[in-house]
Amino acid sequence: MTGQRKTKYALDGEIIKIRRGLAIYKTGASRFFFARIRDTRNNKNIVRSTKETSKIEARKAAEGLFESLYVDGVISLVPREYRFETFADELRAQARNDIELGSRRDSHIKDIEFILDQKKWGLLQAFGKLDIRDIKTKEYVGYLRKLQLSKRGLSHSTHNQIQIVFRKVMRLALISGAINDIPETVKILARKAPVARTFFRFFPLISKEQDEYKRLLDGAEMLAKQGIVVRGTLITEELRNIILFLVHSFVRPTYSELYELRFSDITFRDDGDKSQEWVLLTIRKGKTGRRLTDTMPAAATVIRRIIKSRVNANQDEYIFFNQYSNRRTAARVCMRQFNHLLEYTNLKKNIETGKTHSLYSLRHTALAMRTLLSKGKVNLLILAQNAGTSIQMLEQFYLKNLPRTDDAVRNLQSFGNE
Repeated sequence: MTGQRKTKYALDGEIIKIRRGLAIYKTGASRFFFARIRDTRNNKNIVRSTKETSKIEARKAAEGLFESLYVDGVISLVPREYRFETFADELRAQARNDIELGSRRDSHIKDIEFILDQKKWGLLQAFGKLDIRDIKTKEYVGYLRKLQLSKRGLSHSTHNQIQIVFRKVMRLALISGAINDIPETVKILARKAPVARTFFRFFPLISKEQDEYKRLLDGAEMLAKQGIVVRGTLITEELRNIILFLVHSFVRPTYSELYELRFSDITFRDDGDKSQEWVLLTIRKGKTGRRLTDTMPAAATVIRRIIKSRVNANQDEYIFFNQYSNRRTAARVCMRQFNHLLEYTNLKKNIETGKTHSLYSLRHTALAMRTLLSKGKVNLLILAQNAGTSIQMLEQFYLKNLPRTDDAVRNLQSFGNE
């Protein structure tokens, strides 16, 4: 089988690098060598014929072309201390230091590097070799327009992250004295948000007979009694405990939140006479960083039950699936068991949205349940802080999709002294 036929513009031999930003090469289209000169200021290559067939003479001619273009101001050599990439590297180092100090979660550096290093649209691809003193609002807007025209389909949150990382790099340049001000950045219009996030409907949103949350709990209890095995692991009451805990603690079902919780992260609290006990959780490396979370009383009941079932449990033990030292394995086991439960209870898909349920649906259920069952009295700021989210997210994904109740309307009209 013969290979593809080369065009006359294909390389004839290897590219000969003379030094950084300068190389010579030949193609089948000419007997002369070409000089390729990198214009770092404008982020493009300039190609000129050397008019030489000898490699030695072509190297000399390329050097001359480079010098003449530089003298004429066509290209500019940007000192490393003024390149955008220099301050991007400084941001990386700062992020790693923050993680080591414990003030940032491990994924912080990954989030930054995703925006910087993405090969097709990353900030380093667009601005890396440019003189940071020359990067103004016009250049940033031009970059955004290219993204829009390329139809890469970046989400609103990714556009926001681009803006955040860009401004952080420019801020480091400002602090160093390389620039005098940070260019203005524009916001991208958000895509239309989903109607709602998936959660399990519960009474009084629906009737007691249709209560999906109760059906889920009953199904988990039944699977444990039947001794069902999923992919070699036995379903026990631990699955039901996790469901209860997630719905009454606002914890995310992620490696860094749910599966990293240890007994040392738990403090039991009460209202003074122990008639109502809850748990104060220390989430050490949550999605939004370290936070303290007060649970609902039902979560305390779950923890008490687990402690009672563990003989001589120590403070370093994980609360859930402690038998797996690899926490990613623990997460996979839990996910498989939960998916089996969804199939068993015929709750795989949300009826209203058509989207597939996951363990995250339990967190969404927790937030929806708290806003509805509080009868309009819940403090949204406290709820948002407790759950590691924002009031904007609560309003966008939960509140506007829940029905108005008479109790909520009465609380709206009260003056706090009734």
